[in-house]
Amino acid sequence: MPTLRGCGIVPVLSVATPWHLAGGNPVDAWEARNAASYAASKVGLFAATVLGEGAGGPLGWAAGAGWSGWAAPNKYLDTTITPDAAQNYALFVQYSGLTVADQYLAGCYDGGGNACAVGYSSGGGGTVAYANGSFVVVAPVPAAAGNLGISGPQGYRNGAADGGLSVAGVWVPGSIYLGGLNTAGSLLLATTATIKRVIVFATPRTPVQAAALAAAMLAAG
Repeated sequence: MPTLRGCGIVPVLSVATPWHLAGGNPVDAWEARNAASYAASKVGLFAATVLGEGAGGPLGWAAGAGWSGWAAPNKYLDTTITPDAAQNYALFVQYSGLTVADQYLAGCYDGGGNACAVGYSSGGGGTVAYANGSFVVVAPVPAAAGNLGISGPQGYRNGAADGGLSVAGVWVPGSIYLGGLNTAGSLLLATTATIKRVIVFATPRTPVQAAALAAAMLAAG
């Protein structure tokens, strides 16, 4: 509805909510696909947290695509964000180019059976793997492109609830790596996917928030 100002009519335009705020305020979020440069893609949209590189050096990056070229043990990006051990954190990843092989898009693993992560598992004939202090695998095989998330004890596939976790075990989290699992400072089970955007929260998202966030992440391209 236009508003009158003086003798003229000035239209009031609505401003769309940025994708990284669609599910509430995060710890931080990163945009690779639509970033102006590789350097810009590593700077958080919310808190300006700068992603650290592994000893393997810069990742592949392309405008209109995102980050790629992940490789164990040292081609990764480090969020420097360490989740708690009580299933409170949330992690969502928008990706493309995922192939059928055991791999993780992002996360950390303590080496003893517990993690905070999302990825692909060959178990059960091919499943999505969700972890946040405990693991669960859910059929069917994940799509080659889409959105996977873990929020508290609940997994999400393209914004829809998809597999619940048991109570977290006793574990010691590390910082969340992008491109695979942080295992004592090395990358494990590197992904073949291109990662477009990532977001981390310190508290679980509600189902409504998770759905809105996934939709916004998809709409961002």
